[in-house]
Amino acid sequence: MRNNEESLDSTPLVEKRSKHSSSVMYRPHLVERGKCLGCCLIVTLVVVGMLVIAAGVGAGLGARLASSASLSGEVTESLLMDHLTLLQNKTIKYGSRSVLSGYNASGEYVEEQLNSAGYSVTRQYFTVGVYEDLQPDESVFRVVIDDGKVEYFWDFLVGTQFSVMRYSGNTGNNTLEAPIHFVEGNGSGCSLSDFDGFPNGSIALLNYSIPESELNCTVYDKAHNAESSGAVAVVMGRSESEAGVAPPRSRIYVQNPDGYSIVSIPVLGATYGLVQTLTHLDQLGGENLTAHIRTYTSVTHANTFNLFAETSQGMANSTIVVGSHLDSVPAGLGINDNGSGSMANLVMALLLKKETFAGKIKNRVKFAFWGAEELGLLGSRHYVMNLSPQEKADIVLDLNLDMLGSPNFIRGIYNGSTAPEKVVNESVKIHELLSSFLNASNTLYDLIPMSGGSDYLSFIQQGVDIPAGGVATGAGGLKTVEERCKYGGLADAQLDTCYHQSCDTIDNVDAKVYVQMAGTIAHALETLMSTEDIRGYLKTP
Repeated sequence: MRNNEESLDSTPLVEKRSKHSSSVMYRPHLVERGKCLGCCLIVTLVVVGMLVIAAGVGAGLGARLASSASLSGEVTESLLMDHLTLLQNKTIKYGSRSVLSGYNASGEYVEEQLNSAGYSVTRQYFTVGVYEDLQPDESVFRVVIDDGKVEYFWDFLVGTQFSVMRYSGNTGNNTLEAPIHFVEGNGSGCSLSDFDGFPNGSIALLNYSIPESELNCTVYDKAHNAESSGAVAVVMGRSESEAGVAPPRSRIYVQNPDGYSIVSIPVLGATYGLVQTLTHLDQLGGENLTAHIRTYTSVTHANTFNLFAETSQGMANSTIVVGSHLDSVPAGLGINDNGSGSMANLVMALLLKKETFAGKIKNRVKFAFWGAEELGLLGSRHYVMNLSPQEKADIVLDLNLDMLGSPNFIRGIYNGSTAPEKVVNESVKIHELLSSFLNASNTLYDLIPMSGGSDYLSFIQQGVDIPAGGVATGAGGLKTVEERCKYGGLADAQLDTCYHQSCDTIDNVDAKVYVQMAGTIAHALETLMSTEDIRGYLKTP
């Protein structure tokens, strides 16, 4: 699962709650007994309310949940954990399952399993740029005022006052020195006309935020326009409304149907406080002011792939996509993130080959294993970007599985009411279906926003407009006191304390919650694939 640099309007945002920092933040919160008792009493009242709701679902559903004849009943802990263990064994020698390391071996494992079950497995290849900040603590941003008699300089703190944006250009050991030019007008940089009169060879200072009138603009567009207008570097500063927020680190990268585009110049992100300082220094130094920038970055061109297997049964014009990203970050094996989602996906695919379930399939199921999610949802974006109009029309919905076994978990169901307007009704229907499974067993859960950070975003985004839903158990966000009372575990500790770390191994997976969340998705899939008029079902209030 990605940190939330992907948003519904393609505007860079700060990290969302369910995908946070990659450092281990393990601060157990000592809760006063009375306080925790109070919040747990509230949870008890919620449970009572859920019992009433569940009664409306009917005893028949409850009996079906416990039956091994159901798909959810067949998705067992032993199956899930066995495949996770085999995936780890297949890839452990690489140290990760990232694009440049063990991803190919991950794909081979899934292919072997699907081919053995009788599927025809296809690969969809695409190219990506793999970014690395080689010396993140050595990056330099210095402002110098030299009046010919005395030289004054101000060094700013990397990570605190400024950051090197991902996919920024590299200066290496050479320091770039140039005057700073404040782009006139609203400073958006979304249009080339914003750079009329821009002095060639200068550093462009732009506003990081996207104006409401330019919602199709991206930070890549700003940097590209600056480079095209003669800028040798770009600084994107936060606005006053973002005072106190850390410097942005968004990707200066745009994906194309046949590849990607980046800029060659350095691009820095700056806090609002730093922008104010630069404004003051510009007034003080005038023509005697220059900025010195040094970055140590690299971008490796790589080929990777998505994997697909689909059922032979079911109508092709009402296809259900079940997706999970198969890659990890370079720091570790990513057995929870997202081996857990991918192995649950694989287990469901294998089970649908059983005659018990194959005969129920009325709507085709396409199992997708996405590549390069950790680089920015690139595999799923490539897939939807290359769909023909008919292929896109044939897809009725997407189910997303990302991080199902977090050790300090919450049970999260994506809240369809937070999806874009064009797909909100159908996405709500999906989350209600997922919720009904947990309601029937009186299992607590939370509805979490569809604000980005995983592959469902590629489907619900404007222009694709395919409804989606899914489950997650949390990443780098801290568990609240209320969530601790609801689910147990440790408050003020990360939901996954090994998120994006080398310790994300099989020992990092909570098997109990893993089978619960995999079963939740399996229940939804079985219901949806066996529904005659699935489009009508999704539109029913």
